[in-house]
Amino acid sequence: MSAKIEVVKGSQPDDIELDESRPLTIGRGQEAGLQIMAGPVSREHCRVQHNGKVWLLTDLDSRNGTWMGEERVTSRALCHGDVFSLGKRIFLRFTLQTAAPRAAPKHAAGRLGPVAARPVLAKPAAPAKAAAPEVKPGAGGPPEDVGVCSFCRELVPGGGTIHPECREFAALAGKEVSGVRIVERIGGIRPVHRLRAHQPSLKRHVLLHGFTPGALGGEDFRAKLLEEVRGVSKLLHPRILQIHDLVDEQSLCFVVMEYFDGRSLREILKKQAFIKVPGAIQIANQLAEGLAYAESQDHVIDRLDTADIYVNEENQAKLDLFRPPVALTPDTTAVSYLAPEVVSGGGARPQSGRPRIADRAAAARSAVYGAGAIFYHMLAGIPPFEGATIEELMPKVLQKSPPALSRVNLKVSPALARVVERAMSKNPADRPADFRAFQADLRKIAVPGM
Repeated sequence: MSAKIEVVKGSQPDDIELDESRPLTIGRGQEAGLQIMAGPVSREHCRVQHNGKVWLLTDLDSRNGTWMGEERVTSRALCHGDVFSLGKRIFLRFTLQTAAPRAAPKHAAGRLGPVAARPVLAKPAAPAKAAAPEVKPGAGGPPEDVGVCSFCRELVPGGGTIHPECREFAALAGKEVSGVRIVERIGGIRPVHRLRAHQPSLKRHVLLHGFTPGALGGEDFRAKLLEEVRGVSKLLHPRILQIHDLVDEQSLCFVVMEYFDGRSLREILKKQAFIKVPGAIQIANQLAEGLAYAESQDHVIDRLDTADIYVNEENQAKLDLFRPPVALTPDTTAVSYLAPEVVSGGGARPQSGRPRIADRAAAARSAVYGAGAIFYHMLAGIPPFEGATIEELMPKVLQKSPPALSRVNLKVSPALARVVERAMSKNPADRPADFRAFQADLRKIAVPGM
């Protein structure tokens, strides 16, 4: 059962997903998982963690205290909907994701306060006025008929502890398969898993995309997978992750790829909200460079996602252009990067593999929109459009304009804002024709501090 913490009053609205395997520290310090730059908040104010049975809120000897109503908390269990405060000014709410879905927009988690101020897009909820009732261990927990998969961390109907298709992958941890040893799962959307592995023969780490073909269509799936692997393996560019091999072990398939020691841009933006202007321009230039090369090789792309972009500590970026031939439902963040013509053409529905597009020029302009939307997210700290569901989000993508960058981030110059706005034009004809043209726009921008 997934859970989250929301900032609902006293600072910019924000939320962050909780991980049962990792405590969340809330405070002013840079090491805090949820950093809130506000007067009453201590460097390490409080911690939220799962003890195997319930979620616990623990005060870390903060100066102004952690409160529930009029009660100062030392340590107590959390129930769905509990509101607690840091001092008496910053209010946060704990919710279990499937217990009571909300219609409020989701905000990227990360740095709050004056340094990374973001627009208030929804009216914050009022704090609880009365002290919360005494909580007994286990109260307010997840329903007994729902479990959490120990491998992919997604919900399992029926109270199970692991999905059947995840069981085979979980059994491979630490074992060697066709010359690579599985180390850990690092991402993906079930039934596609991204795994970090080690290749002893070449003394290097590799990235694996893992599948269970039997559950995905058997021989038809294998044929489509082979076609995709052959297409992407021809792309040899420093900004694109290379495919090394395709391993078919009958019950399991692995696409063996170059491993890049960085984090996904999705993870970075969730953690720190936005990227400073010079860094965002640098990343955008690198992505445009790699995508311009892919276009020159007749590689069709009509959408981009921050989950497929990796960035290291030196701000070097690489693209994962492999698209599994599996129907995957995009989440709301991914849909917020889709061009309006892609959304109206059904692109927000589950997608399988690479789009079959006859008009490559149209696909190029759609991909440029996606790059512009991701550039917007890096600079603004929020996706260009937000919604609780895909159905709520789609009309915004089709009809609305995102909040002006000049209002969201005062350090964005008018010239830079125009580059992003042009890339995200609703009319495809008003966008750069391809990534070469997008690169040309970026080169006109003076990079602050460089």
